[in-house]
Amino acid sequence: MRACRDGACEILVTKRVSIPLTSRFGLKTFSFDPADSTWRYTYPGGGSGSLSFQAPPYSGSWAGPSAKQSLVLTVVASQGSKAVISLRPGK
Repeated sequence: MRACRDGACEILVTKRVSIPLTSRFGLKTFSFDPADSTWRYTYPGGGSGSLSFQAPPYSGSWAGPSAKQSLVLTVVASQGSKAVISLRPGK
């Protein structure tokens, strides 16, 4: 998962996975669960939330409240408990 630290990667996930990100994205923790296609996060100052894209193209841009850069999240493909996810820095 270190490949995703800079916010740029495409990986296959088969179970809930924590994704380490640099502080510029404004998050303390960040994870994805292919079982329900949900992104989960916590903020450095407290608080948490989740995000799901319910209709194609299963992607969107998002940022934490203290973020210096947004993050584009995409579920490229999913089948059962497997998914290919893509992250890339936003503009």
